Amino acid sequence: MLLSRKNFIVWFLFFTLVFTAILTGCSKRDSAEQISTDPTVGAKVDLLSLTAIPSSVTIDTVGTSGESDIVVLAKTSENVGVPNVEVILSTDLGYVQSLVRTDSTGSATVKINNAGSDGTATIKAYTVAESGDTLRAETTVEFNINQQDPTNEILRLQAEPTIIFSDNNETTSTIRVLLTDLNGEPIPDRTIYFSAVGQETGGAIGSIEQTVETNESGRDSLIFGDGGDEGVAMIIGRSNMSLENSAKDTLFITIEAVPSDSIASIELEVDDFDIQVKGTGGDETATYMAWLYDENNNLVPDGKQVTFEILYSPDSLVYFNSPYLQTVNSATAGGVATALIYSGRSSGTVRVRATAASIVAENSQVVIGAGPPAIISVFHDAEGEPIGGGMWQIGVSAVVDDQYGNSVAHGTAVFFELNPPEHPSVIYPFAYTGNGVDGVCSVEVDSTGGIAFTCLEYSALQMFSQVVIIASSDTVSGQLLATLPFQNPEDGSLLMIVIPTVIYCGGGQATAQVTAILLDGYGYPVSGGTIVFENAVAGQILSNPVVTDENGEAPTLIRFTQSDFPGEATQVTAIVRSKLQGYDLISDDVSITVFK
Repeated sequence: MLLSRKNFIVWFLFFTLVFTAILTGCSKRDSAEQISTDPTVGAKVDLLSLTAIPSSVTIDTVGTSGESDIVVLAKTSENVGVPNVEVILSTDLGYVQSLVRTDSTGSATVKINNAGSDGTATIKAYTVAESGDTLRAETTVEFNINQQDPTNEILRLQAEPTIIFSDNNETTSTIRVLLTDLNGEPIPDRTIYFSAVGQETGGAIGSIEQTVETNESGRDSLIFGDGGDEGVAMIIGRSNMSLENSAKDTLFITIEAVPSDSIASIELEVDDFDIQVKGTGGDETATYMAWLYDENNNLVPDGKQVTFEILYSPDSLVYFNSPYLQTVNSATAGGVATALIYSGRSSGTVRVRATAASIVAENSQVVIGAGPPAIISVFHDAEGEPIGGGMWQIGVSAVVDDQYGNSVAHGTAVFFELNPPEHPSVIYPFAYTGNGVDGVCSVEVDSTGGIAFTCLEYSALQMFSQVVIIASSDTVSGQLLATLPFQNPEDGSLLMIVIPTVIYCGGGQATAQVTAILLDGYGYPVSGGTIVFENAVAGQILSNPVVTDENGEAPTLIRFTQSDFPGEATQVTAIVRSKLQGYDLISDDVSITVFK
């Protein structure tokens, strides 16, 4: 049925309105799904995402490159794009731009290139949010080489060396080529095609021959030079320019900056921290290694002389290379010089110095140990050290030897305890031979091998008291009956009080009480101290020596008689002195005036 002109116009307008409505609805829907790009000042990044377009790339020719777009998107939690966000990118296949910055919409697009390799590339990105948290995202792109049939050839490449220098081809790498069939038979007279691609940049790097021709053994070789470049070169070889029946192999050669002849630093290392005393079993040698670096932190060329010296060892039987050799010279090879050290008959630490061109490094990591613990001897410091809060501290050491009298291995665990357990002093229970407990006790961290250090803490009231210190390791223990010592004498004090200070001998005799008060460096009374009294000029001390009580006091009496007055004298002045037994610096004196 034919439409009239009028009907046609009506129907045309109707469909036009409907179609326009549909387009408008789609536009609004698409707009709603898009990310808001309101450039809010100070917007915080909460979300980071990556999208690969396309996520799968097919390559039609062996050795050629394929690309995919990687879309980076930085958003707030309200789905608002954040501009000017720096995002770091990396890939495990091919190459990608390492740093991008989002545009005004919060997005950025970069390309990933497979650099002629097939497989799945994992692209990772991260940035740092304003909170300090690291935001991460990743995506993948699959690169496929569209080979219709499996190759019936095998190409193998081998480079020697794999590290050369950027010296305008003075140093080069030789790449050896072998082409065989699947049965290992050589394929002669075949052209092998080569390219060199920078792993970081994806561009050409170094200098390399484009083609070589295999001989009757299926072999050939070519030279790769630096071409004045630096970086890691990916060398790609293939047996055919076309896709069909093409074999491929890839290897990597590193081009480094030219090392300097000048030595800037030495790193001295050792391959074994713990060796055993000679003749007791176990490893009795260790190798010292001196790595020499130039100012660019590159290893120096070969042939540099290094002098190794033994600065300290448990006995003279520790030597380099041959008996009694305490100093040895060694030349670098591959940037490192070595010296072999042998243990002696005694245990302990070894300190070695390496010197090259006036640059010096020292190392004391080797400990010569012996068998399991068999003998433990316990010692403590002679004086206490103040640690605050009215508390004092002494270092306690346990010397742990094996059955031959050699120090045990570095790091042997030792457990300390007190007897009786209820004694008010405190000891830190765990320690290891060869190590102090820096931050807990004031002892050296790098201590002599075979000795474990700990600390015992006590107050003034425990000074001069006795306690048994027990040290155990495995099934062996040792103990010491310790008298907790007084502090450093310079910090202590002794005060004397006399009552009365003036007396009369009217009845033929008179007495005065003299009291010595012992205080520690904090001013707290010290009990258990033995006080010795002395008098000069006149008087007789009735009780001597006297031990201080819980108040730190040691009282005694001094008696005067008529015989203390010489000749016609009617007055004398007696000087009474007291001191802490064993500590001559802890003393005091008083004077007493006596009338006849």
